[in-house]
Amino acid sequence: MEITFGVHKGKTSQIVFLKEPNYVQWVLNKNSIYNDLLIIKNNFRYLIEILDTKPFKGTCHNCRKPATRLAFWQGEVSSFYYSCDTCDSSSLGADEGQIRYVRTYSDAIKYVGNFCVGKKNIYQKMIKSMASAKGLNGRLTKENAHTFFLPSKEKE
Repeated sequence: MEITFGVHKGKTSQIVFLKEPNYVQWVLNKNSIYNDLLIIKNNFRYLIEILDTKPFKGTCHNCRKPATRLAFWQGEVSSFYYSCDTCDSSSLGADEGQIRYVRTYSDAIKYVGNFCVGKKNIYQKMIKSMASAKGLNGRLTKENAHTFFLPSKEKE
C-alpha cells in the first residue's frame, strides 16, 4: 500500500514499517479519525499480524529444534541467537536475567524501550533483525519488502 500523505507520501507502507518503526508507533498511538491515517494505521496492524505469524527461519542454538523466539543479551539488538521454548539462557553462559526473548513485534518494541537507549536507529535495528530472522532476504528494497509481507498463500 502506498502512503498518500505526510512525510512518507509516495513510500510503501511495508518499507516505512521496516525502516521507520518510530513512525509506525506514532501512527498506532494516534487517536485520530482522519480517514487516511486510520487506513494506514489498520495497514500497519495488518503488517504486524503478518510479521508475528511468520516462523523464525533458524533452529535453536542449543538443541537444533525449530526456533520459536530470538534471544538477545540485554541491551543488544544487532546480534541474537535463535532459541526454542524448552532451552534457557544458561546454555549461552548467561546469568539469569541477562538474556531477553523476543517473539513478536510488540515484544521487540517493548524490549528496546525497556533495555536499550530508545533512539530511532535502535528500533530500526531491532525490527530489521526480527524481519531477517523471519526470512526477509537481501537489501531492503520495495520488491523485497512487498514479497516478505505477502501472505503465504499468495507466494505459492
